[in-house]
Amino acid sequence: MTIVKRSMLVATTTVLAIAAALPLRAQDPAARKPAEAQDRPSPVVKKAEPSARVPDYFGQIGLTPEQRAEVYKVRKTHRERIDALKQQIAEAEAKSLVECEAVLTDTQKKLLENLRNGSVRTAKRAEPAKAPK
Repeated sequence: MTIVKRSMLVATTTVLAIAAALPLRAQDPAARKPAEAQDRPSPVVKKAEPSARVPDYFGQIGLTPEQRAEVYKVRKTHRERIDALKQQIAEAEAKSLVECEAVLTDTQKKLLENLRNGSVRTAKRAEPAKAPK
């Protein structure tokens, strides 16, 4: 075997050995967290109130803290009205659906119900089966 081929074989073997050892290191619990971090409870992440967020892309244009506070204030003043409008939209959509269903014949209503139940059953089939207790 030539020196070049032997060097390539040694290099390849070394890379494979290192690559094979990496997953084992990643599974070691002590390797994941320092000892002092294991004792601390993980912080609770609160979901931000919608008005306490800036609109899309505003966070990327260098807002000053004063500008950010003003944007929060503006969004908070409009949040209640936006929520009320969203509720009105949901109610109008529900009313529209009821009126559309009123146009259907009894047979069509049964077919629609079967289709809706079938989509629920299909979604349930996609879920993993639960083990019996």
